[in-house]
Amino acid sequence: MPDYPSNISRAQFALIQPDLENFRK
Repeated sequence: MPDYPSNISRAQFALIQPDLENFRK
């Protein structure tokens, strides 16, 4: 398990998610 709280990873994922969606297209 990662040391950081899950809310941080979820926030980071929310930030990179649009880039991932753009990368798939």
